[in-house]
Amino acid sequence: MSTTFLVGTGSATPVKPKSTQSPLVGYVRIQHPGYQPPRLIAMLPVYRSPSGIDGIPFSFVLDAAQILASNQPGTLRVCGTPTDLTAPDSLSLLPPGDYEYRVTTGEARYPICTSFRAWSVPSVLPAHWDITAMGGKVTPPMMGTNASEKTKTEDGQCLMTGATSRLQSCHMVPKADEQWWNDNDMNVKTFATEGIDSSSNRLTLRADLIGPGMDAAGFVIISYGGSAVCVCMKSGFEDLASEYQFRTVKIPARIHPFNMYVRLAWNLFRMSHSLLLGLQSAKNVVTIKEETTTNAPPPAKRKHIGQPGGTGDASEGLHGGESGNDGHDDDAPHLTDGGESSEDEILHSPPLDVWRWTEHDLKGMEKLDATLSTRPLARYEEATGMYPGYSQAMRLAQKYRQEHPEVSAVVHARVARVGEDDDEQQL
Repeated sequence: MSTTFLVGTGSATPVKPKSTQSPLVGYVRIQHPGYQPPRLIAMLPVYRSPSGIDGIPFSFVLDAAQILASNQPGTLRVCGTPTDLTAPDSLSLLPPGDYEYRVTTGEARYPICTSFRAWSVPSVLPAHWDITAMGGKVTPPMMGTNASEKTKTEDGQCLMTGATSRLQSCHMVPKADEQWWNDNDMNVKTFATEGIDSSSNRLTLRADLIGPGMDAAGFVIISYGGSAVCVCMKSGFEDLASEYQFRTVKIPARIHPFNMYVRLAWNLFRMSHSLLLGLQSAKNVVTIKEETTTNAPPPAKRKHIGQPGGTGDASEGLHGGESGNDGHDDDAPHLTDGGESSEDEILHSPPLDVWRWTEHDLKGMEKLDATLSTRPLARYEEATGMYPGYSQAMRLAQKYRQEHPEVSAVVHARVARVGEDDDEQQL
């Protein structure tokens, strides 16, 4: 018989802390029970929220454990007790303490994934990460160049603090992990026609919250109680936690929940690097390690008809690049001294509907499509137009575009640049 372990529920609306006492009240330590003594696989700090709640979301801890167990579902229990914990509702919290994670298959020494690049994204997200839990529905992402500027313009402010200055566009799945993105068919899973630079993978934040904040694994935005909230997940972020722990973050509809979930995994592996490295070198501990390769060619760039040298061939690859969220917008527009788009930029702006799926993408669609008839569709899958048989329709549409490159739904229309007058648009 399962027991209910409920600490309390907290309001997502922050209030100012009532004292100057450190909000760090302890840690949730996740143990692997297949060893004697049990092996520590993660330590998650518990910060007191501005509303005075001492605990972290039960679902967040369960997500973290499942990610480290290479997506194997399981249960939590207090160390040394025989009963699994259950959450009575989506707002359940865990206090500091030691917890065991046991996989549902009963495998005693289940393998632990030790790095992000060794981890594979699950085929379907946990139920509480489905589309309505992130505050909206997935919409087709914005297309065209300068996605960084367009997302900042659309968001208009830092989505966590509401600040309107020092804004930057942050990749959820970092640019530096583009090869991982390609290997895990993220274009297919998120319907991202522009690869890792898609607007569905971009969030606008205040600049100081990116490099030393989110990219340092200091905080993450998770699904909690039907909303997206900020949770600090590393010690040393007491100032941030005192104001933003459990702060509701309004996620734009264009952001795909898969990208938010992957960011949770990326941050988890980063903050747990030293701990996981120790497990990797320990004797008799079963781990999943990153496969190292040498002389691997960089990924080819996806091309479009409006790009010099672009043929729209479906066999072409994706965007290359090594930089991540490194303090500047890697695809910010290059403007003339007067701050306006150059004539060359205007003439070579790509049409809106000429992006072509690669053959790799189409095969990924077919692989995903094969699973759709075996289970209910997730709401985010329905929102992006997936259905059993959709891959065949996409391949037929791709073939038609290749055979009839002159056909376009929008002809010469393009995305207007920031600051451009209406009468300057090519329509």
